[in-house]
Amino acid sequence: MHNETMKTVTKKRMTAKDALAYLEAKGGVVSAEFVSQQEARLEALAIQLRILEGIKAARLENNLTQQKLSDLSGVPQPEISRFEAGDGNPTLETLAKLCHALGCSLSLTHV
Repeated sequence: MHNETMKTVTKKRMTAKDALAYLEAKGGVVSAEFVSQQEARLEALAIQLRILEGIKAARLENNLTQQKLSDLSGVPQPEISRFEAGDGNPTLETLAKLCHALGCSLSLTHV
C-alpha cells in the first residue's frame, strides 16, 4: 500500500470499513486477499489512535500543556505532539510513562 495513502487514512482517523472504501476509491478494485491482509493492520491503527486520543483527552482534562506533561512524564514534548497528531508509534513503556503522569492506566479488554 502506498505510504501517502496510509498517512491519509491515519490522519483522517478512518474506521477499517471507511479506510477500505477510501483505498478502493483511490486505487480501484481492492481484492479480498488485500482486504484480509490489511484488516489487522487497520484495526491495530484504530486501536492506537483511540489510545492516543484518550491520552490527549486526559491531558486536556487535567489542564496540562504538552510541555507540562513532558516534564511530568519524561517523554519529550515533540514526541507527545507527534502522538497527538496521529504520527509515531509509542512503545508500551512510553504509554506507561504518559499514563502514570496523567494518573490513568492502560488496560486490555477482551471483546
